[in-house]
Amino acid sequence: MQFAIIDAAEMKQQYQFNESLSRHLGEMFDSRRNYINFLIDNLNINYEAACRRTRGEVPFTLMEAAIIAEKLQISLDSLTKNSLKKSARFDMEVIPNDNVTDYMAYYDVVFIEPYEKFATVAEVGNVLSTKAVHGDLPPIFLFPYRNLTRFNIFQWVYQLYPDSIKDGFAGVRLTDDIIERQDHIYEIMTGSKHHTTAIYGRNIISSFVVRINYFKDLGMISPDDLIHIKKELLAAVGNLEEITLNGGYPRGNPVATYLADIDFGANYIYIETKNSEMTIIDLYNMHTMRSYDEFVIKMHKKWVESLKKYSTLLNEAGDVVRSRFFRQQRAYIEENL
Repeated sequence: MQFAIIDAAEMKQQYQFNESLSRHLGEMFDSRRNYINFLIDNLNINYEAACRRTRGEVPFTLMEAAIIAEKLQISLDSLTKNSLKKSARFDMEVIPNDNVTDYMAYYDVVFIEPYEKFATVAEVGNVLSTKAVHGDLPPIFLFPYRNLTRFNIFQWVYQLYPDSIKDGFAGVRLTDDIIERQDHIYEIMTGSKHHTTAIYGRNIISSFVVRINYFKDLGMISPDDLIHIKKELLAAVGNLEEITLNGGYPRGNPVATYLADIDFGANYIYIETKNSEMTIIDLYNMHTMRSYDEFVIKMHKKWVESLKKYSTLLNEAGDVVRSRFFRQQRAYIEENL
């Protein structure tokens, strides 16, 4: 028989980790009952086992901690305080396959599922604020517009997995399941009471139109599809104008909308919850790369605050400035699509 010998320092580290995780979970749920039900539902344990974990009598196993971290978007690095200081860790869902035949299933894994996890956190009221810099129209903002979402998916698949596209844009179809889940994410995110700061680049519309025209000129978007895309893009501009005019979404999410005077690259998002912070960077149109690293988060917040100096707050810019910008966007769409 062999015995594993654990020294006092390791035992102390395990205790501190479990105590930190328990404290975070206790703060995330508005009642102990909800905390217990979460553990029962997700860890496949009974009521008594869940209770003992909430009281700290039984430590969470490594697998249980990993499941909890995934479900609630908690960084285990931040709990253990063992993150490397000379490098920052980023996480991104991928499917290591160069031949993607079911690209909608891939889209589900790399894009829908990560945002569903964030929406779950927002739904229980744990999101305090978000700060976003958008060099392009954010994909979640386009969820209500089926053809614009289809176009984003189409470009993503065409550039990374061209063999999966057989009939051009017309071959991209959103499944009923994807549509339902996108609508649910959009409903939660626009109905959440957390405050959002959104900084948009001046070329978000023109760059989108340029991309559309590129594939139109390749013969991959039909005239009929182009009409639907144009109609939805005009509607999206109108929606953004309403959000700017009203200071947020109709169901409650307050949004401070800025228009940047300089251009920038990808979409960068900072999310603050009651128990953690994280950053998201959009890659390749549909992939999201996340980090819980303290230095990256600090850098991201400084980046957003710095961009405010070169931006105009459209909510308070006055009717003339705001109306001119959105009128120019509509005119550009009409003239170029």
